[in-house]
Amino acid sequence: MGNVALVPDKGKYILSQRTIAFKLDKAKLDNLFWLEFLESTIFKSKAVAISSGGTAQGVSQKSLRQVIVIIPSDVNEQKRIGQVLVTVDNLIAANEDKLNQLKRLKKYLMQNLFV
Repeated sequence: MGNVALVPDKGKYILSQRTIAFKLDKAKLDNLFWLEFLESTIFKSKAVAISSGGTAQGVSQKSLRQVIVIIPSDVNEQKRIGQVLVTVDNLIAANEDKLNQLKRLKKYLMQNLFV
């Protein structure tokens, strides 16, 4: 329902209201893979389906435990998938930045075209 973040576990953090933390068994689940999964449209549609609340929609831990997900059992495969998806996300972000720069340049040039 909100943002997803990968937080290094130093054992010192505070969870606020409407925040859920996952402690992963690294022998079974890769952090980057799980991060990418939680940001996927597949998971987000499941989260919306089980969400509740009026103005601020949220998902309870109890409801979240009922969601069934299918993931590769091989952690090395999860790592490779996670790394590829993070790389693609970074490329998309870089290209969006470049596009925004070009749009600003176009706007500037159009404003100064008939000076």
